[in-house]
Order: sequence, then C-alpha cells, then structure tokens
Amino acid sequence: MSEADGPRLGAALGVVGGGQLGRMLGLAARPLGHPLHVLAPPSNAGAPARAVAARWVEGAFSDLEAHRTLAADVAALTFEVEDAEPDVLAALEAEGIAVHPSPAALRIVRRRASQRRWLAEKGFPMPALRVVESVDALAAAEAELASAAGPPFVKTDRGGFDGRGQARGKASQDPAMRAALEEQPLVVEAAVPFERELSVLVARDAAGNVAVHPVAENVHIQAVLHHALLPARVDEPTAAEARDLAKRLAEAIGLVGILVVELFVTRDGLLVNEMALRPHNTFHGADRACALGQFEQQLRAVLGWPLGDPELQRPTALVNLFGDLWEGGGGAGLDLATALAVPTVQVHLYEKAATRPRRKMGHLTATGATVDEALARALEAERRLRAAAGIPPFGEAP
Repeated sequence: MSEADGPRLGAALGVVGGGQLGRMLGLAARPLGHPLHVLAPPSNAGAPARAVAARWVEGAFSDLEAHRTLAADVAALTFEVEDAEPDVLAALEAEGIAVHPSPAALRIVRRRASQRRWLAEKGFPMPALRVVESVDALAAAEAELASAAGPPFVKTDRGGFDGRGQARGKASQDPAMRAALEEQPLVVEAAVPFERELSVLVARDAAGNVAVHPVAENVHIQAVLHHALLPARVDEPTAAEARDLAKRLAEAIGLVGILVVELFVTRDGLLVNEMALRPHNTFHGADRACALGQFEQQLRAVLGWPLGDPELQRPTALVNLFGDLWEGGGGAGLDLATALAVPTVQVHLYEKAATRPRRKMGHLTATGATVDEALARALEAERRLRAAAGIPPFGEAP
C-alpha cells in the first residue's frame, strides 16, 4: 500500500525486528485494530514479538526479498532496532512503500560515528569527541580528551548498549577495543560532569505536526539504565529547553515517527548524548504517566492518524528488572506477589527466551502524588523481588 492511500482502519503495520519493543508496539496496536506483521532473523524464533504478531516473516535484515514479503500487505513499515538495513528499506521506499522513520534518517542515527558527525554538522551541542580508526589515533584521542572529569569514554560504533562495547581508561591497551578497531571505528568522548541525564520523546507526522512527551529523568547504575522518572526533577526552563532541542532535532532529520533524545544537564547547558528512532526504555512508564504512551504515539505517527496529546496525568517511576533476578534463588522464578503488594505497582515482563545477569527482562512501574513517592514505591517493589531471590541490590557484589 502506498502512503497516498492514507490510514485505513484495520490495516497492518510492518515491523522490522522482533524484540520487546515490537511486542509492546503490537500490544498497543490491538486496541486500534491494526495487526502487526513482523520480520526477524531465524535466530529470533523465540523473540518476544512473536506472541503478538499476526504474521511472522523470517529473514535477515539484509534480505530484500524477505522485506518485500513483509511489505506485501501493510499500510507502512517501521523498525524497532537500529540493525535494520537502510539500503533495504530505501529499496522498498523506492517501490512505493511508506517507511517511517525514513531510511535516510536511520542511516544517520544507527551508528554512533555517523550520528555524531551529523550532530556536529548541524551545530547541535554535544561532548567533545573524536572518531578514530587506528590504535595510534585512539591513544592520541584518549590523551587529548582527558580532563579533570577523568579519562574519556570509548565506545564501539555499532551496538554497545547497556555498558557493552565501552571502555574507559587506557582503551588503546584493551584487547577487546583493539579487536573492535579491526572491524569498525571507535568514538572517543570526553567525560562530562553532568548534573542529571534527561530523555525527551518527540513525535512528528508527515505533515510536520509535532507532539512532545514530558521530559524524563534517567538514572544509570554501572552504565545500565536502572530507573527513569516522569516527569524529570528539573525546573521548567530546563524542561522547555530540552523539549525545544528535541523538536529541532526532529525537524532537522525530517522525522516521521518518534525520536528519543538523551541529554546531559550541565552547568553550561544541555548536551546531546544519544538519539534513537524508536520507542525507548526511558519512556516505558509513559503509558501510566501520560494521556497516551510512546507506542500508540508511534503508531499514530507512522500510520498517519492524528498525533495524541501526551499530557502528564500522574508522576510515575520505572525500574528495570534484570536477568540476575531470574537466576537468583536457584532459578525458582520471581516472587511477583511481594512486588505487587506495594501500592500502585505494576509489572511488565518481556517473555525473553534467554536470561543474562545484566539483560533487561522486564520492568515495573509505580505512581504517586509526587515523582519521589512513585520512585520510593518502585524501589521498594524491586527491593522485595531481589530479597526474595536472595540477591543484593543491582550493581552491588554478592
């Protein structure tokens, strides 16, 4: 179906990628009557989205024919992973398939080096950095970008989320980073003494209409997002500046869909940390905090329905649940009753087939009269789960 046909009640949405984001998108699509058609590699046969997909297509992200099969009867295509291939999606776009966000935007955002180069070209504020392709250049960049805030962070160009594919301090001597350099560039970023980290979710449709969710606040433990708050504990001028920056990024990249921007709050203003053209862990609590969540907003943007007003309804805190909970207590499983006994707490499990100690397996949310009350409830529920599993707080050694 071409984009000129416009939205049609009951039309299917094609999604490249079968992870938990695709699963949650499918759950949001059902009330609107839109079936989800999903393409995922054969290795993802047990992926979370399979349980909600009306149609499942097996194929590599580089397989154009599999993508054509996916696109045969959908109103539009989108993706839930940056590993989607822009060239394949561009070929479908050239054949008249609506692909949102655009392959051109994905080509910019999917890799750290291209993302940082685009941000610099457009004049957006970000930490000082260098993109390097040799061990000598890596050593020189580490020396150049070292500061009073400490040594710089070194990150792989591809992947490397949740603390993976990152090093700090003498990365040029790290065997893993030296091996990574043989296959991809590395991004060396100066350490930033920031006060808080924020996320902003902006939706934009094909007509240029924009809607921005309330600003979220993110807290990491050992380079992994542990909890996120809606709304962020910042003053309104800072929140307004963050929303404006996200809108300018969305317009500059020609967004149709949703964009999440991670920002550092520093004494000198906001700096862009990362961008993602998909739903984001930091906004999983938006379904409870706001008039509508990020997944319905994504559907509206890519299918051509009017964007929703994401007005804040109640303060909400999200806490991620990690694989060590599944492995604790001899693998006896989660004691959900102990968490659900905490007022306002809800649990969302992703039904992933395999666990790892630092892998996100689900999340819990709680609401409150204030965001601090919501956070206290969410942390208490997490504490009870971890105590029942016989494991220490996340990030602490046994």
